[in-house]
Amino acid sequence: MAIEKIKKTKIEISKAAAVQMAISAALAVLSIILGYMAFVKWRFKANLVSGYESYDSNDLEGGRKGMEAALSWRPDHVGARELLAKIYCDTNVLDRAEENYNRILAQGADRPEIFVGLGVLYVKKADKAEAKEVPQLLRQARDYFERAGGIPEAAIGLGHCDLLEAERLSAADNPRRYEAAIRRFKKLREDMAARQDYRASCSRWGLIDYYAGLGKALSASDAPEDLAAASAAFRSCYQMVRRWPLPMANILLMEARRFHEKSYERTEMLAMKKEALDLRREMELWKNAALKDAYAEVKDPWLQYTMALAKAFLWAGEENDYDALVREVTGGLFENRPEPYLFNCAQRTRWALKDESAKETEARLQKAAAAYKALLGQAMFKEERAKAWRAAAHNNLGWILAWLGSYNGNETTLREARAQLEEAVKIFPGDYVFNRNLCVVLRRLRRPEKEFLPYLEKAKAADKGDLAEDFGRFQQYMGVQ
Repeated sequence: MAIEKIKKTKIEISKAAAVQMAISAALAVLSIILGYMAFVKWRFKANLVSGYESYDSNDLEGGRKGMEAALSWRPDHVGARELLAKIYCDTNVLDRAEENYNRILAQGADRPEIFVGLGVLYVKKADKAEAKEVPQLLRQARDYFERAGGIPEAAIGLGHCDLLEAERLSAADNPRRYEAAIRRFKKLREDMAARQDYRASCSRWGLIDYYAGLGKALSASDAPEDLAAASAAFRSCYQMVRRWPLPMANILLMEARRFHEKSYERTEMLAMKKEALDLRREMELWKNAALKDAYAEVKDPWLQYTMALAKAFLWAGEENDYDALVREVTGGLFENRPEPYLFNCAQRTRWALKDESAKETEARLQKAAAAYKALLGQAMFKEERAKAWRAAAHNNLGWILAWLGSYNGNETTLREARAQLEEAVKIFPGDYVFNRNLCVVLRRLRRPEKEFLPYLEKAKAADKGDLAEDFGRFQQYMGVQ
């Protein structure tokens, strides 16, 4: 059977069908393009929103990643690049920050906020630069702030320039070095209060910088109303960014200053006790895991505040509150710090020397002696680097025990005093005060002359400084020339 040849057939496409197929292909390509554009828009927006949310919650690393991801989809987006530049500036990656700000300017977006950002960047550069470079960097910062025009952030930036100039370029002993900063921030405060539209135009982070600068400027004043306003400014700053440690550190230091510089009556301290306890409860929140790193930055201000508050309670006669605070700072997070022990000894000694009856003085000196014994029991004070503190503690404890032994006619206590003073002399054999005090105790113990003469000779040979007249009275007491 023969195989038949297959006939070729010619496929003909009508003009209408060809048009329809072309339209379908075009629509398919267009749908791909539109789909990709929608995907790009979605990815850009998702990363942008994520970055803003991270930044608002003070997660700068999350904010940076979000902005960089957003810019990978839309490199020319000014808002994302501006925030990325600000994050780099906040994290002190200043070269990358300046690179991003300059790229925005190259795009033609010369908005005032960009100049403010560059001004802040140059203030930070000036803060870290060597002294000889500071004037030029501050001039550049001021130039950028002035180019930003009359917006509040520009005035705030100029105020921070004044602050940095006072810190870096003025003599530390110049009492007027902060005057320019104080004047500028007071004027800015007046403008904020008088012009609601002016204040409303200020960004959230601009207000944070305003309150931080206002507090810093006014804290350099000695006027009570300025110090109160400085504390209020730091509290306002803290309310706006509660996880940033700097405002809380400033609040604690201002409170420490308030309690350290003035003595309060008992009724005053009781009236302020609730406020102090509220601040202490606020600090307890900083010890949780989420704020652990930030808490490390406020530990020293917290210690200073707690000790200043304890001092205020003691001198107001509230010894129970004082003791509770001392127990806190001599244990836990501060157990390996010398300051709380030195503070307790100093305060207990001064409190004991306050003009009271002999019976009251005896009770207070016993508490002071307990403070010195607690200090000497700490391993850190047995180290070589702490020998000056250790010697002073042995001397002071010996002198306290000598008073108690003499007051009570207790020879055992006087012998304890002798042992403490001998320890002080072992550490610094040529010290005038240590040798003098040991001689006095030996005299009160009615020891023979041969026992105290070596210490008397060392006291005579020692550098007496401002105690030259004291040596004459000391020789007269000892009955020797």
